Amino acid sequence: MKKYLMLVVGLLLLLVGCSSESGGNDEEGEDVTQWAMGTSSSGSSPYVLGSAISNVINENSDTLNLSAQVTGGYEENFSLIESGNVEVAQQNLYQYNLAYSGKEVYEGEAKENIRSLFNASLMPVQIAVLDESNIKSFEHLKEKRFNMGAPRQATHNIASIYLDTIGFSKEEDIVAGVQSTGDAAAALRDDQQDAVFLLSNVPHSGLIETASTKPIDLVPIEGEIADKFIANLNNSVVKTTIPADTYEGQTEDIETVAFPIVLYVDESASEEEVYEFTKTFWENLEQLHETLPATKSLTQELATEGVQVPFHPGAERYFKEIGVME
Repeated sequence: MKKYLMLVVGLLLLLVGCSSESGGNDEEGEDVTQWAMGTSSSGSSPYVLGSAISNVINENSDTLNLSAQVTGGYEENFSLIESGNVEVAQQNLYQYNLAYSGKEVYEGEAKENIRSLFNASLMPVQIAVLDESNIKSFEHLKEKRFNMGAPRQATHNIASIYLDTIGFSKEEDIVAGVQSTGDAAAALRDDQQDAVFLLSNVPHSGLIETASTKPIDLVPIEGEIADKFIANLNNSVVKTTIPADTYEGQTEDIETVAFPIVLYVDESASEEEVYEFTKTFWENLEQLHETLPATKSLTQELATEGVQVPFHPGAERYFKEIGVME
């Protein structure tokens, strides 16, 4: 009996010793670093993107483990990075560039501690209308009910810049709607709005649902209007195409612009950890495309497009290795 007890105690001590090691990889014996990514609310496009990236990193890195963290949104992510509550975060590139330089709403509050990793996704502008409305261009939006998003949403601010770009006043040329992004597609379906302005991954789930009962179309942003809109957005957006038949009723390719969603860290982040994260992401991009089709338009050429904030040395090292940066 005594020998049996001694054997059990020995096994327990062995198991405790193994479990007390610092979370190393079973095969390699390497330490695993835990990272959290600041996204937005649960189920939102940023959270879905963060979850998809986490799967790619966790399946392909022996030294890094990533989890998507629910947050109050892009603006809160800045403070979470600064406080060290998350190691990496998302922001749309337009707001991100403004934040670093302390311009516009960030005047006097420049986020000088942030450092860029890369653009991880593209979020197109989608101006959706019912197909039966026969609204085909921005000129046709005049005097229409045009939903701009809730006043405190980034969508509302971008919609205001779009109206300035096309020479419209929201007080005189349209009937401005202020439904939130989550309610916009239903408002279109229920004839509460004639057109809705959205910043969203493609396809947008609400528009898919609306189009299943009432076919929709998209108003293009193209040519000189696209060039002017990009300039008005501090050259922080890029041109893109929404393929035909993305939605029921949308029978042609639609030219528009898209906001890159940039990933960033604090300037104090470890160079080796940032390098590992960046390399793992880009060497497994096809897996991300399969996991989240909304990222299929992302290419290496777009990784650094429009980024006006200094890159973290770890990211810079990887991009120089693959020839994206000199």
